[in-house]
Amino acid sequence: MLFSDSSTLISILVKGVSIYIFLIIALKMFGKRSLAKLNAFDFIVTIALGSILAATLTNNQVTVADGILSIFIVLMLQYFVSNFAVKIPYLNNLIKSEPTLLYHNGEFLDKALEKERVQKKEIFQAARASGEHDLKQVSQVILETNGTLSVVKK
Repeated sequence: MLFSDSSTLISILVKGVSIYIFLIIALKMFGKRSLAKLNAFDFIVTIALGSILAATLTNNQVTVADGILSIFIVLMLQYFVSNFAVKIPYLNNLIKSEPTLLYHNGEFLDKALEKERVQKKEIFQAARASGEHDLKQVSQVILETNGTLSVVKK
């Protein structure tokens, strides 16, 4: 059977359109950072928004109002926490990590690699992806707060 009844399909259509419109408006109001995957905190917000959207669309017991309120709460919390983090260094350090130097002027920093669970072959891969086929042309490789490896050429 393709679907249970037409009322379920209509409900999903109405909910989907309503939540989609609200999400676009809310994300415009709260700014670009609401969907940035800059760090674990921002990633959690993104996952939460997706989960709320899915639950609202697929669960008949979750109303459009429930979904809108849930999205609004998550975005408000993200907005306040990120604003306070800018003003309060302790909070900023609590929710965000610092970039980690993994390779510097021909030397792998083994303690940093082990701590961050990064393999040397990933350093080589990042160098190749940046257009360098030899680490002799690379000054530094840094694990950024969003999990990407940045390659700084000499």
